[in-house]
Amino acid sequence: MEKNAKILLAAHLKLLMANHHTLTNRTALKVKTGVSERTIGYMLQPDTGNPTLASIESVAKAYGLRAWELLIDRESEKERLMAKIFGTAIPDEKLGKDWVADRAVHQSVERYRRDDK
Repeated sequence: MEKNAKILLAAHLKLLMANHHTLTNRTALKVKTGVSERTIGYMLQPDTGNPTLASIESVAKAYGLRAWELLIDRESEKERLMAKIFGTAIPDEKLGKDWVADRAVHQSVERYRRDDK
């Protein structure tokens, strides 16, 4: 999996965990999906591990999504995806710049975008 996909996966999973009513931590996600906490940790940290497609699919399914929806980076898809996941759009100020769940992930995204140019 290329770096950008891993960064997107981490950002989206952090966002989902921060806003879901029950799947808010690794343990809850492990129970729901059967994916190990270590693998979930790899998904949350883009510079570690290499989660399999099967693991990503299991996590996506737990949130009512398909694997590709955790890997997209198109601004036009943000609102549609948020409506699907949460039944309503989340305000941009809660999502943060470029749909990134926290400052550290945002900095990683920006660093890799600069490196890609």
